[in-house]
Amino acid sequence: MKKKQIGSQNTSYLTVDNEVIVEVGDDFVSMTGFSKNSIIMKSLEKVCTEYLKLTHSVDELYGDSRVINCSLFTKNLKVREVTIKTQNLDINRKILYFTEKLQIRLEDKLVYLEQLCENNLAYVAIYSIPDLVLINASQKYIDFFDKPYNSKFTAIGLKLCEFSPKWFDPSADAHWNDLITTGQPFTSNELRFTNRMRDETYWDFTVTSIFAEGIVKYCVVTATDVTNVVKYRKQVQTQSQLLLHQQEQLEAIIENMSDALFIVNSEGKYIILNKEARKHIYPYSFENTHEFYETCKCMDTEDNEIAFNDLPTSRVLRGEKVEQEIVKASNEYKELILSVSGVPVYNNEGSFLFGVMCARDITELYKNNKMKDEFLTVISHEFRTPLTIINSAIQTMELICKEDLSEKAKGYLNLIRQNAFRQIRLINNLLDVTKINAEKLSVHKKNYDIVFLTKALIDSVQLCARQKGVHLTFSSNLDQKIIEIDEEKFERIMLNLLSNAIKFTPKNKAIQVNLTSAKGFVKIDVKDEGIGIPKDKQEIIFKRFGQVDSSLTRKTEGTGIGLSLVKMLAYALEGEISVKSEVDKGSTFSLLLPVKKATENCSGQYLQELTNYRLIQAINIEFSDIYYQ
Repeated sequence: MKKKQIGSQNTSYLTVDNEVIVEVGDDFVSMTGFSKNSIIMKSLEKVCTEYLKLTHSVDELYGDSRVINCSLFTKNLKVREVTIKTQNLDINRKILYFTEKLQIRLEDKLVYLEQLCENNLAYVAIYSIPDLVLINASQKYIDFFDKPYNSKFTAIGLKLCEFSPKWFDPSADAHWNDLITTGQPFTSNELRFTNRMRDETYWDFTVTSIFAEGIVKYCVVTATDVTNVVKYRKQVQTQSQLLLHQQEQLEAIIENMSDALFIVNSEGKYIILNKEARKHIYPYSFENTHEFYETCKCMDTEDNEIAFNDLPTSRVLRGEKVEQEIVKASNEYKELILSVSGVPVYNNEGSFLFGVMCARDITELYKNNKMKDEFLTVISHEFRTPLTIINSAIQTMELICKEDLSEKAKGYLNLIRQNAFRQIRLINNLLDVTKINAEKLSVHKKNYDIVFLTKALIDSVQLCARQKGVHLTFSSNLDQKIIEIDEEKFERIMLNLLSNAIKFTPKNKAIQVNLTSAKGFVKIDVKDEGIGIPKDKQEIIFKRFGQVDSSLTRKTEGTGIGLSLVKMLAYALEGEISVKSEVDKGSTFSLLLPVKKATENCSGQYLQELTNYRLIQAINIEFSDIYYQ
């Protein structure tokens, strides 16, 4: 009878006996979606806390005629605003009546937000105010939290501080306090948060209030993932800082480099000058190359005036590359000798951007080198005069006193002659090196048969090879090859290579000279079976005074100038010289000469000179430092 009376008044109820639910009203099932069988015989604590996610504690439900207003969640996690009234039947038995507040269901009032949450279209969540219980959220929003709160069934119905204590602390945030008390919305930008995958993420949050019955009832949180934007900005900032640091380093290097750096635009205007460059244009403060040229006189190494269009800067602006060109620049204040290099710089489309010019002040070095070269030239000529007299005296004694000289005296004369030739060889090499450094070496090219020329030179030194006990041979895959050549320079190169080969090849060993054609070049290989050259010495031998063995106990004489001169002479002939060698197995020196034709043919005079006194003297001088045993 009591049940009927209760049911007729309100069938949304729970009957509790000794804190266990023993009866469930039909309207309660309709309102919550939980079946009677899933609730009956469950503890009131469990049903209210785990099933209904009641926003009040169970203890508040005890007491006769107790009425509380709170929220519960249906089986489908829909929030319901209810009034719960408690009626005690006896000491252990009570009835809880649940009355839903009409016309305030959230899914009816905020259809759009509910759809966003259900359709998982955005990071969105709805919280109750003021306790900040999660009412609803999209799965995208829920996925952000650590286990076990990355599920709607575990997160919805909990307070924000319960499932995300490290995210927001509303009690300490003035924005949240303002929203709770006045409904003032707010935004938080680029909040850093580490998700459950331990990835660092950044978010923009907008929190908006929802009013009901004139008070702030809910708030809506929408989040936007700005991780990529923030990380990209930080990456750009880091790169900018790095670039700025590198720029500062580069500017410091440029500003303090010992060479003058000029960067000019297409109109010849200076756009960057370092400290050394500013010294060169002081006190005029030129703005462009035209002003520089109008104020300064520019000369080349031969003291010929350089036209404006032939200046290194003008040539770079035309797209040329300039390397270590000597320019003498002078004005009323000073005179400079500069070694100028420059390159044009283009963009990806091939358009000219600017020219980079680098000028090194070599005034003192140039003057010192000039003084040194002049000194060497004077000394060499001074040495040559007495040596010429000595040679003349030896020849005179051999002609006039030949019958009166003993064999011992003749031996001394040969020794004097040999050392005189050695000194002449040294003087000739020094003079030639000085001329090349001063760019005063004259090259006179004519058309010669390089095969005949090479064979004739080899035949001329056969006697020297035989005296040393070395077998010298020549081979060629060409019967004839006419090319332009300065025969005297070629003779110096070949005699030096042959004298070195004979000098360092032991008795009863062989030297092979091979002449071949190689793609626009003639290649001459001088291969010996001598002592060889260590790898770490193969670069040194082409440098001035470079020797494999520089000790005082070396077996052969030499100053280390010969191969340096050979390299210079080969370059003067537009050729190249290289070496391949292995210790105790021998060396191969390779001379490459370009196949070109000159306008002038040889007159045949040189062919006659191959057997005359000049060549004999050249051989005696070049081979003077070989000790025959």
